[in-house]
Amino acid sequence: MSAFTTFIVILSFCAVSCVVAWRYRLGIIGSARGMPAYEWRLPEIFGTGLLIGFFVFVAVAGAGRTPGPIGMEQLISSLALYGGLVLLVLGFLVFRGANLVALFGLAWTGWRRGMFFVVGALLLVLPFVYAAQWIGFQLGGAKSELQPVLTFLLETPGWQGRLAVALIAIVAAPITEELIFRGCLYPILKQFGGRYSALVISSVLFALIHAHLPSLGGLFVLALCLALVFEYTGSLWAPILMHALFNGITVGIALLAPDIIQ
Repeated sequence: MSAFTTFIVILSFCAVSCVVAWRYRLGIIGSARGMPAYEWRLPEIFGTGLLIGFFVFVAVAGAGRTPGPIGMEQLISSLALYGGLVLLVLGFLVFRGANLVALFGLAWTGWRRGMFFVVGALLLVLPFVYAAQWIGFQLGGAKSELQPVLTFLLETPGWQGRLAVALIAIVAAPITEELIFRGCLYPILKQFGGRYSALVISSVLFALIHAHLPSLGGLFVLALCLALVFEYTGSLWAPILMHALFNGITVGIALLAPDIIQ
């Protein structure tokens, strides 16, 4: 991402923060009690479609190309992009009159029990995710390569680069991707097409936007579980936590036992 694009993202970050703060003062962002179920309308559908289209476009544009080296500038720009996207989505929803606490279940009253459920669900699904990824790499043969960010993590000895990757993988990516795919896309698809089609379509798109063919099956399985966890708990914190734990395990393996993923 260019320096100009980074500047635009940071500018939007500040602007949307002001909008959210203003709406909060008006009392629009508040308790979830007594709030009716949110109805996704054309502006939200169009905005979510644009975001998904952006991710798909980036994935398609990079398909078939040899991944170039990743540097600190690209990592910092990615962090800025994730932060900007989160605030743009939240700011837009607040502008539309949505109660974020009610919409995403942010008041997670059963978080203690929910955390045990999330960890258990992750341990249950991990063998299936890794099995699907192993099959993908076997089918790809010698042409299969690791994701560029994992390659960067394995080849970069400096703590600054590793810290940046960890922040993206464990914090920025789970929050952004869960907000867009489970928080927005999944309920929109569910509202118009039902639960099962929403599960499949949102999971397929989630796998595709990572633009890594060997991991496609594993990411699809993971996305299915993330959506089901969101359904069961009713809180977006649950898939965010599960996503962060999964990425954290991947980063930990890359740092402590790199031979396993090479």
